[in-house]
Amino acid sequence: MLGSVGAAAVFAVALVQVLVGGPLLGADRAVQGLLDAHRYAVGMDVAVGIGWATAAPGQVVVALVLAVQFAVRLRDSAPLLLGAVGMLALLAVPVAKELVGRARPPAVVLAQLPDSPAFPSGHAATSAVFAGVVYLLAAPHLTRRGRRTLAVAALCYTFVVGLSRVYLGVHWFTDVVAGWALGAFVVGLLAALAPGFSRTGRPRAR
Repeated sequence: MLGSVGAAAVFAVALVQVLVGGPLLGADRAVQGLLDAHRYAVGMDVAVGIGWATAAPGQVVVALVLAVQFAVRLRDSAPLLLGAVGMLALLAVPVAKELVGRARPPAVVLAQLPDSPAFPSGHAATSAVFAGVVYLLAAPHLTRRGRRTLAVAALCYTFVVGLSRVYLGVHWFTDVVAGWALGAFVVGLLAALAPGFSRTGRPRAR
């Protein structure tokens, strides 16, 4: 639960900075300036591919399919509830985008930017929740080493997806940080609720 509180605080700070044009937005311009000097065709192609592969609908479907598989295997509705609640929480992203209405970075990288507002990054939030849900579904059935490995993989996945959006020039860095924070907030709540959802599958201590 403390993790969710911290994530909410990070999101709140980013939101206030965006709304009032605070000094932390200088980091956005600094990051964009740095990336402008290090954008290459191969990197852009990779970033575009990551964006397509990690679009929200695909991640939601995969998470729900995994949740159904765990529910059927365990004969327990808890995994399905966990996956469904996590994915439904992502409805907060488009709502926040419309309420904040932040413009995307100048279209100097791609010829056409996405139509939706920038803050927070949907890819960053969705990847964080997706990775968190996968971890929470699988972790009770893994060894300690397996849980550590999956946690590192989940963090790397979320990190790469978020940074690819900044590299591609479709988001400011603070958009991605806010997306990560929103996702971490949801995952923290799910982790706190998970024991109440589940009747089976306690972690194995090995």
